Amino acid sequence: MRRVAFICYFFAPHNDAGTFRSVRFAERLLAHNYLPEVYSITEDSIKKYGGKLDHTIGVNLSEKIIINQIGDDQKRVNQWRKIKLFRIPWTLNHLKYLDVYSEWSRTIAEHVKARIEKNEFDLIYVSCAPVSAAYEFSKLKENLDFNLVIDFRDPYTDSYSYFPGKIAWRKARYAERYIVNKCDCLIVNTPEVKKTLVKRYPNFSSKIKVITNGY
Repeated sequence: MRRVAFICYFFAPHNDAGTFRSVRFAERLLAHNYLPEVYSITEDSIKKYGGKLDHTIGVNLSEKIIINQIGDDQKRVNQWRKIKLFRIPWTLNHLKYLDVYSEWSRTIAEHVKARIEKNEFDLIYVSCAPVSAAYEFSKLKENLDFNLVIDFRDPYTDSYSYFPGKIAWRKARYAERYIVNKCDCLIVNTPEVKKTLVKRYPNFSSKIKVITNGY
């Protein structure tokens, strides 16, 4: 059975819309001879940032699936938040702070990197959000040879109003292009999203695949 590092911030028992897609995906991988080892956040972190717990989600997951829960303390992000100036690093250092989960994403990338170097995984799967996780693992491809699949879902840079300004948006669009370039496969959730990204990145059209939420 092939080993998959399943990087998924939103996973059971986190009661979030994105959780359900990831839980079902993990279940289906087993049926295709892939064994996912999940990296997600702790229950304390879920509650700390206002998330809800539902232990009925994923209750039937196979015991073969290992779930590693890593805390997300958002230390530096919270320091900026306390003085109400998070827009500064979010704008001027956007590639380091693509989102509030960036510190967690870097922690996971460093941990999994050591295991990639030991050839412990056949495939790395990264679920978005957060996009920062996709970016950090794409950066690892600069010096490491491994198979990287990104479940990108939505073209988040199309939501211009989400960003604090044009500088951050341009850096986010750079990150998006970098992710599409580095990954081996980019999964989106609708044919319309695929058309959007194929038009934007025609040189990488062959790696963009559709898996809808209903599978």
